Amino acid sequence: MRKIKVLRRIAVVLLFLTGVAAPSHRAMAQATPPPNDVVGNWHYRSFLNEPKAVTDLNSILFGEGDLVFNESPVGTLVGTGDFGGGDTMKYQGVVTHGGVVSVRFQGIGTGAANKDWLYDYIGTVIPAWPNGVNQVQVIVGSVVRSAPHSNGSGGMVAAGRVGSFIAVRK
Repeated sequence: MRKIKVLRRIAVVLLFLTGVAAPSHRAMAQATPPPNDVVGNWHYRSFLNEPKAVTDLNSILFGEGDLVFNESPVGTLVGTGDFGGGDTMKYQGVVTHGGVVSVRFQGIGTGAANKDWLYDYIGTVIPAWPNGVNQVQVIVGSVVRSAPHSNGSGGMVAAGRVGSFIAVRK
């Protein structure tokens, strides 16, 4: 009896080592989660954090434009932004994968008139509601002006201004 148990254990070990009882590499690769939910085109809006009611949302609009994000290699975020009027940005940062996907990145101005722009962002990809209808994927977060820059009218705007943002997948 003892000899049969030992032989069974040896058979199980051999099956596992030869791959018969082990999951295939293909099955393991298919079980790997997708790289992230950030790659692609987004429409971005940010608003100044004004606690009082406003009659015109444009009065607290901090920025609006189109973003394109890529991730290469996995965990590294790169991208570009176009805010109109020649104001463009280059982005670099990280994507954190887990229960919730989060991003942290920095944007540097690349347009002729906004090369002095420097902004930092932190955001979260909001999970879909199980009972949601016509949902559009969004990233929500916070943005800070990390360096003073020209305001386009001959003056300067101070560093440290904070806003909240939403980026909506196109």
